[in-house]
Amino acid sequence: MPRSAIVRCVALATLIVLSLAPCASGEDFGDVLRTHIRRVQARGNAKAAAYGSGVLAKYYYVVNQRAAAANQHAVTVASLRQLPPADRLTVARDIINTGYGPPPDYSELSVWIQLAWCEQIAPFEADYAQLAFDAAVALDHLPSAAGSMFQKAAIEWSTNQFSAAMPDFIRYGELVEPELITDPFSNRIEVIWAAFLEKDAARRYARFMHNTADSRHQALCAEADCRARAWTMTEKVKSRLFRRQLARSAIEALPPNEQAHVRELLATYLAAKEQHSAALMRGRAAPSANTDAAALARAIEQYIPGYRILAGDATSAADVQRLLRRDETFVSYLFTDNARAVYATVVRSDEPARTVKLPGTTWEVFRAIEELRAALERQETLLDVEPRTRELARLLIEPLHLRPGRLIIAADQNLSALAFDILPWGDGLLLDAFETTFVPSASVFAWMRTRPTSEPAPTQYLGVSDAGDDVSGRIDRATDEVTTVARLFGTKNVLPDPTRDALLQFRRAHPRVRYLHLAMHAAPAQQDDTFGLVIRDHNGGADRLTAEDIVTHLPADADVVYIASCQSAPPVDTYAGFNAKLPAPGPCVCSYGESLSNVTAAFIANGTRHLVLTQYLIRDTPETVRVAELFFAAIRAGASPSTALRRVKRTMQHDTPVAAWAGFMVVGD
Repeated sequence: MPRSAIVRCVALATLIVLSLAPCASGEDFGDVLRTHIRRVQARGNAKAAAYGSGVLAKYYYVVNQRAAAANQHAVTVASLRQLPPADRLTVARDIINTGYGPPPDYSELSVWIQLAWCEQIAPFEADYAQLAFDAAVALDHLPSAAGSMFQKAAIEWSTNQFSAAMPDFIRYGELVEPELITDPFSNRIEVIWAAFLEKDAARRYARFMHNTADSRHQALCAEADCRARAWTMTEKVKSRLFRRQLARSAIEALPPNEQAHVRELLATYLAAKEQHSAALMRGRAAPSANTDAAALARAIEQYIPGYRILAGDATSAADVQRLLRRDETFVSYLFTDNARAVYATVVRSDEPARTVKLPGTTWEVFRAIEELRAALERQETLLDVEPRTRELARLLIEPLHLRPGRLIIAADQNLSALAFDILPWGDGLLLDAFETTFVPSASVFAWMRTRPTSEPAPTQYLGVSDAGDDVSGRIDRATDEVTTVARLFGTKNVLPDPTRDALLQFRRAHPRVRYLHLAMHAAPAQQDDTFGLVIRDHNGGADRLTAEDIVTHLPADADVVYIASCQSAPPVDTYAGFNAKLPAPGPCVCSYGESLSNVTAAFIANGTRHLVLTQYLIRDTPETVRVAELFFAAIRAGASPSTALRRVKRTMQHDTPVAAWAGFMVVGD
């Protein structure tokens, strides 16, 4: 820690002491804190005394009184062991966490803990994490045990104890497994909050594994296979909310009696996974629980094909490699922490997977994407945004040494808002060398590529438009757009300004549609709610079509769903309203949500193979109508969705403002 920081911390503590309590001349902070520890001990408050003792040990370490720190640490450990397990767990973790926010309320003692804002981690704090873990095991509380083991590993890493950190990180990865597989019908806010907390830890785990593989400590990876562990944890956390919505929507599409049965199977499956990890927590194996979980997953797959890919063992890089065609490159990006690197793992069928540590930090990449998105929304030209696109190509593309062909991007966080196609490539654009599609993660990609295909839907096309209103803004060309495309298919299947009843009526008559075209406002996420699409209610006001409505109100099994709404692939995700209420400055931007929305997951669960989405605010102009018309004309001519969109962009790049066409993307396989 810099000397200036220590001086500031000691000065702050001194000011507090002088202003709030009598203090003998020359008495230092340690003396004052010891006095207050004795006072709470005299009152029988062993919990507060143990907490104060731990903070005092940290203080001695900060001011370089290492012998005193070691002695006080021994006193703290003895004090913690005298506490009941629940109190020991709480106090041990509070000692560790002090320095990252306000101290807990341990009566008058709290005022003396401001010093700990120095935020220096002492190596002996790993002992407190071990005590917290032991207490959690005694309480049989798996989430606390996993969290305490993560704290222990993180402390060991922060204090350069790499050989100690490795087995503890591995154990954390084993314990956290059930927390990464959620009940699709559990409380949404609780799931979001848990995902938020676990993403922060899981990304640090992945960063540790990548860092170790790249560092002088790489010998630790000889048995641990650091790259594979980093990939696996990335896959478990990367599209977690998306996969939850996939499973939920797939269940909601079943008949009611089958829904109830599958939910029972799911509950039993999750209990078996937790039983397995709980046994690991107690240092025992539970092969029967693991066998039961595998059998239950197979039973669930009778109703949700590919469920084990979505919620079982994470799809590996080798799995992806086997699924790729010769001209395809799969790139999985990982944001780690604001001031830390972004990683990209490149997978091809004809070469070993390789992971590249990219030159920019997570925050630099995140900010550059947001700046480019804002510039395109301001209608800046391709020449105007060139400095930004060149910087993003330098950060995200050039270090990967890609071969031209089909590029499949497993986006992370706001990478789904990046118009990759307009990044420079040689003398042209990435668009000139690559046909690009997006997926939320390798697991979702594997699920989509291996799920059974259905016969083409008998109804070719349905266009649904909503012209908006004076409150949300008018979309004057929405109906023109779907009517123009309907003429290409020789059909009058157009529903302007529909209500729920109108959608249900069409679905009953046409349960499956090959091409579904939606031109309407997007309804952004709100607290306790999710991203949706705007339709009309019975009084002509705005209604909201949510993910839960997709499988009940819209036709299924579309080869393409084209959603001409602003930001239908939200860059922060569907939980922005909730995330906005999280404390600032807070942890990494990468912990706030996921790429792509829950609506996207619902469409995919409803049988959709490809979605065309928008990455930023697209204006209601004749040019956006032309994008749709050219795209569906190419589809009618036999092009795949990604090929069709690439043709549209290459046609329009020479005579149309870039903002009108660059923000369209294909999601799926």
